Amino acid sequence: MKHRVLFVFTLWFVAVNGVRAQQPQLVQMASLRPNAELHWQRISPNLHRPDGPVLYQLLFNAAGTPGTLARFDANPRHLTNSLITDNGNMVAIGGLSISGAGLISFAGGQTFPTGSGDVSGAYPSLTVAGLQGHAVAGTAPTTGQVLQFNGTQWAPTTPAAGWLLGGNVVGCGMTTSPCSNFIGSTDNSAVEIHVNGQRAFRVETGPNPIYGTTVNIVGGFVGNYSGSFGATIAGGGYQNHPNGVISDFGTVGGGGGNIASSFATVAGGFANTANGISCTVGGGQGNIAGNSPANEFCTVAGGESNTASSLDSTVGGGSNNAASGLDSTVGGGQSNTASGLDSTVSGGSHNAASGQTSTVSGGANNAASGQTSTVGGGQSNHASGQSSTVAGGGINSASGLNSTVGGGTNNAASGDNSTVAGGQFNTVAGPGSFAAGQYTSDCTDNTCATNFSGVFLWGDNSTTNVLRATAANQFLVRAAGGVNFFTSADLQSGVSFPPSGGNLIVGSAAGVTEFTVDGSGNLNAVGDVNTDSTGANNGTVAHTVKFGGGGEAIGSKRTAGGNQYGLDFYTNSMQRMFIDLGGTVHVVGNLAVGGAITAGTKDFKIDHPLDPENKYLVHASVESSEMKNIYDGVVRLDGKGKPGSACPAGSNP
Repeated sequence: MKHRVLFVFTLWFVAVNGVRAQQPQLVQMASLRPNAELHWQRISPNLHRPDGPVLYQLLFNAAGTPGTLARFDANPRHLTNSLITDNGNMVAIGGLSISGAGLISFAGGQTFPTGSGDVSGAYPSLTVAGLQGHAVAGTAPTTGQVLQFNGTQWAPTTPAAGWLLGGNVVGCGMTTSPCSNFIGSTDNSAVEIHVNGQRAFRVETGPNPIYGTTVNIVGGFVGNYSGSFGATIAGGGYQNHPNGVISDFGTVGGGGGNIASSFATVAGGFANTANGISCTVGGGQGNIAGNSPANEFCTVAGGESNTASSLDSTVGGGSNNAASGLDSTVGGGQSNTASGLDSTVSGGSHNAASGQTSTVSGGANNAASGQTSTVGGGQSNHASGQSSTVAGGGINSASGLNSTVGGGTNNAASGDNSTVAGGQFNTVAGPGSFAAGQYTSDCTDNTCATNFSGVFLWGDNSTTNVLRATAANQFLVRAAGGVNFFTSADLQSGVSFPPSGGNLIVGSAAGVTEFTVDGSGNLNAVGDVNTDSTGANNGTVAHTVKFGGGGEAIGSKRTAGGNQYGLDFYTNSMQRMFIDLGGTVHVVGNLAVGGAITAGTKDFKIDHPLDPENKYLVHASVESSEMKNIYDGVVRLDGKGKPGSACPAGSNP
């Protein structure tokens, strides 16, 4: 019994050749109903009733097989199993299959065209007989070999200069050069490595009449350039800001917009230029090392807009600094200049070292213009004298040879070897003068047209009146609170000048006041007052205790001879009286006694009239109402019975 199966399709179609032939225009022959509902009728559409739907029935002539696609048999309404199967994982036609991933598997015994083609044999035993019409040798390859055309056929070959991606045995020792295996060219053609279609690394060579064959290495931006020999550009650069080497053996490490000249180096940064021979810019932006090739060995370590423009000049960093002097240095800071030979500005702002071997250590607006002059810091200080120094402070000046201002403000040392230790408004214009404190001057007026040398000045803070020197080599101190000089570590011995005109006090080590000098000039001593402690008095008025400004004095001869260690009295610088060590009083000249002379015996001696140089006459005084000389003794008579003269010549018997 023949099985018939009814299939209902949701697609209805009909081809009515007769109707189409009768109409000059396309007409709708069949259509779905508006609501896609089925309309059960067995009337085919016609010209008058073109709408459907039309019900078709399709009959299977045999039982359908699951997973097998149906096909029409000779009857257009009959379906039967086809050779195509679909199991959900692959589609197959006999032994040929296509997997879900698209892989094709051929049936055993599959054959392919043979003849002069590059592939021969039958699947799965296919053979590549040639490439591009050239035969492939039957020799089996070994590890590391490649297929190479030898002019006749393709054959396995071990490459002589091949370079493997997984690494290579170069066979070149540390001291062997050149290596037998290498990457590159054997002529003067450049070698480039490209990334994303653009050059990223270039090695180029060329002969140089001085240095022989040299190599340029240019990495980084495709626009980086070298117009020289032996140049190196490690990388960097970008659009409109390439790196470049413009002279032989220059080097640019990276950054952008950097330029290096002959033997010069720019390590990195932006828009830096090393234009002098062997000059260096370490980094930063807008820095220049060498304005011309003649500015050799100059260095800018970094920073911004710095310039080292002279031989061996250096700028360490900062901004807008300039080292233009030979061997000059600016360590950093801002807007500093070192223009003198061997000059240095360590840092700060707007400082200038223009003198030979001059130095400004820091601060702001300081200037060292004198040879070997120095400004340590501060603000608006100026050392213009040779070997002059301003250590710090503000608005100070040292203009004299070897002059010094230690600090403070508004101080001036213009004299040679003069010093202002500090304070304010001190002026020393005389050679070797010294001032400290405030408001002092060795000048007679503010013009300093007249000044004094060797003056020591100290001014306290009690007034703004200027303490002025009036002569050379003065020691002047204004100390409204008193002055103390100590000669012992315990601050007990020394001299004190109390404030407000008090007594001068001299103390001992035990803290005892030895003597004072009051406001009237009176000396009050507790102990001894010693004079001529060195024993220099030689019997003159020198080294004595003087009275007033004349020659009235009391002294003691300390040298040998005469009245040594006696006591001498002087008037008008002449010795008038002395007392010897035995206590005898000697009067030089007349002795006038206004009162009585009282004594046990009143002996006195006079020069002997006959031998005054060698002898004395010793007299004894006798109380009398009259002035007489009485001599007694033995008288010898002559032949006539008359006494001889027993009295000394000149006596009155």
